[in-house]
Formats: sequence, C-alpha cells, structure tokens
Amino acid sequence: MWERETDLNDSIFGLLVTLTLIAGFVVLVLMVSAVPVQFSSAVFVKPGSYSNYVHENATVFVYGVENKDVSDKEYLVEFYAGNQLLKQDRVSVKRGETREKRELLSFPPQKPAYPFTLSVVLVDGETRKTAFFWVKGEQ
Repeated sequence: MWERETDLNDSIFGLLVTLTLIAGFVVLVLMVSAVPVQFSSAVFVKPGSYSNYVHENATVFVYGVENKDVSDKEYLVEFYAGNQLLKQDRVSVKRGETREKRELLSFPPQKPAYPFTLSVVLVDGETRKTAFFWVKGEQ
C-alpha cells in the first residue's frame, strides 16, 4: 500500500515539475516577444582624422556610418558649419557593416565665427543623428 502511494506521489511530483517548466518557458517566450526589437544606425567622426583648424579655407576628416538595421540602407548625410549647411551626400551601407569615407569640405566666405562645430548629420527617415568636432580657427 505504501509503495502505491509513493508511486502516486512521484507521478504527481513529476507532472508538477513538467508543468512548471512548460509554464516558465511560455512566460519567457511571451516576455521576449513583447519587447520590441529596435534597430539603429550610428554616425561618427574618426578620432585623429581631423584638425581643429581650417587650412586654406578647407578641412579634411574621416567620418563613418554604421548600419545596425535589418537591411541594406541608403542614408542622407549632411555637413554643417555651425548652423550653416555646407553639403549633402548619399551613402549606401550594407546591413551590419560600417563604411568610412574621407571628406574634404571647403568653407564659404561667410563661415560662422570661431569657434564653431563642424557636424556630420545622418538622416534616416525622421531620425537624425549627429557627430561633430570643434573648429577653433585658421592655421
């Protein structure tokens, strides 16, 4: 008689463990699927690629665009001296890759007063991301 009761207790315990594991797995799946996956892109100015001074009314630097999205993308890139738009360019980057590009920018005669920021703005639909460095004067 005791053996049959022990077997019944073992069966119930095994069933409870199995049901608990299944319930835990279901809760985990629901939690993971409820969190929206966000993809993003990034823009940067490569450290050491630029000078903080204008030479012969121009500057040279390297900027990069990192595509962390789910597909290949084409981005609009805008270059600003202070609030003044200097140039626009289009850059295509494959999914999961980073593309670096050397940029030579010439400044118009009415550039902002020193110091000013030279900004690289990545436009992706309604999202705008900015990287910048300071321009302190002429060399």
